Amino acid sequence: MIMSKFYSKTVIQLLGCFLLISSSCKKDSYPNNNYPHITTLDVSSVSEKGATFNAGIDYKGNSSIIKQGFVWGLKEYLSLNDDSVTLNEIRGNGSFSIEVTHALPKGKQIYYCAFAQNTEYTVFGNIKSYISEGTGLPLFTGINPNHGFEGDTISITGNNFSRVISNYELLFGELSGKIIAAEKEKLTVCLPKKYSSPGTVPVKIKLFDTWYSPGNIILDSIKIIGINPLEAFIPITEIEISINTRINKIEKLFLNDAEIKNYTFSDNTIRFKTPISTPNGKAKISVQINGYQVVSKQEINFHSPWVRKEDCPEKRSYEVTNCGFSANGKAYYFLPVRNYEYNLIWEYNPAEGEWTQKRIILEGMRAFSFSFAINQKGYFGAGELWGNETKYLQNFEYDPDKNIWIEVPGINKLLFDGTEEPASLTSAFGIGIQNKGYLIGGHLDLGYTDIPCLSFEQQTKEWNKIRSCKEITGFNYWYAMAGFEINGKIYIGTGVTDKGLINKFWRYDPESDNWSAIADLPSSSRKYAVGFSINGKGYIGLGNTSFDYLSGSNNLNDFWEYNPETDTWAETASFPAGKRSGATAIVINNKAYVGFGNEKNDLWEFSPFSN
Repeated sequence: MIMSKFYSKTVIQLLGCFLLISSSCKKDSYPNNNYPHITTLDVSSVSEKGATFNAGIDYKGNSSIIKQGFVWGLKEYLSLNDDSVTLNEIRGNGSFSIEVTHALPKGKQIYYCAFAQNTEYTVFGNIKSYISEGTGLPLFTGINPNHGFEGDTISITGNNFSRVISNYELLFGELSGKIIAAEKEKLTVCLPKKYSSPGTVPVKIKLFDTWYSPGNIILDSIKIIGINPLEAFIPITEIEISINTRINKIEKLFLNDAEIKNYTFSDNTIRFKTPISTPNGKAKISVQINGYQVVSKQEINFHSPWVRKEDCPEKRSYEVTNCGFSANGKAYYFLPVRNYEYNLIWEYNPAEGEWTQKRIILEGMRAFSFSFAINQKGYFGAGELWGNETKYLQNFEYDPDKNIWIEVPGINKLLFDGTEEPASLTSAFGIGIQNKGYLIGGHLDLGYTDIPCLSFEQQTKEWNKIRSCKEITGFNYWYAMAGFEINGKIYIGTGVTDKGLINKFWRYDPESDNWSAIADLPSSSRKYAVGFSINGKGYIGLGNTSFDYLSGSNNLNDFWEYNPETDTWAETASFPAGKRSGATAIVINNKAYVGFGNEKNDLWEFSPFSN
């Protein structure tokens, strides 16, 4: 009889002298009758299906026996870490037997001994041995999960397994794996690391001298194996990423450092549309799946519709707000110059990428003016005036061929019928169509509430009233709006009204002199946005969301495309130079040149990919 303090992992070496004492001593000569006295008996019923282990126990102690059974192995050093089996019902005295049907290799000498535990001690009996004729084959019922990544743990379930890890050898294809825990009905194994050929491989387990095949497993070494296309437009291109394994869950997806949140995946493919905010240039994809992150070796070359052009040399411009026009393939901007009593005309030639200062328009600095173009000439006026307060409503015509400007009739008499004139008209919308220019809205000073709706005849240089939009809009005043022209019709929306900021839009048909509502802009209500049209589509973007004042924190940088055939809006690539309001857009050869606003002097070219 051998005693041990209750350390279940202590190896018990049964020396011959102890066996001699156990077998020759009388009962009353046991050193302490408080311990169980265990006698391991000969094995019986040895067959190819296993064997029956037998033992006896004599115990007169007060502590209850909590476990008794047998341990066995291929070496004469045994512990509770070896294969073991326990009784379902505890027997404190007498004989007990257990049929063992697992982990008994054929033709091997099996060492075994009985044991018992109370609350303080584990007591082992003498060791005996026999030559095994075998046992039931290991039964494999499943691999869970049936795939995994480098270093992951999986479970192999079944029955008749050995609890001794050293009795096993494990292969995944030709790669060695590791068993980290073994029970009679489950093996916990670690997948190999740093393998170069992921995919489906057979699992092979060697128990003692025999190899078994419990099934196949997919070794997942996450790799981006394909990106299509590698040349992508912002935002209309759909990107497809192929992964070398089935995707169960995507934790994060990035373009460089920008997280992509709108995507779909199925099987081994991820799909997403180029995000609106993607910058122009090359970017790598990185994806995090089940705690593993992989970065693409290939780069996607993103082409933004926005390309920065040459900055205007004038750095002192104030609020430009849609004040410019195009003529003969060049852009002309009316720039109010801060702290000076004049406006400058700057010409930009996109073909050469050159800026040229043209004329100085005196009569005071004007900001928040309106402008439009008719037959290669530009018109601008009204606005907020510094330096000559008697000419608030003064208007000008500029001829870029001759580089001269002249004063043209103002709108004061037409608007106010000889009554007291307002101090100013600011933030009106202007647009030219064929031989006429149109002025809509604007903020009237001195308490006036009205929505000016006027047309200008270039040949006669006369202003005329057109049908008012007050009836269809329901507003008493409306200013700081934005719009564009498509097929001779004016589309106008956003701005400030007596009902607050709006995102609503209307269409004016000059031929029928009628107004009609169209789809609302599906984004924030705003003022001082910018608008233009290219190839039958309209574009609105930027602006400010504050009703009372202009603040950079309330600015926007989104852009939206309007399709008049479907009366729908779709978001397009955001303005890459940040959020701003009060910018100016001029279209030349199906490209828009957007810049200025918020006292900036940069210029950006916009070429929509959908056209």
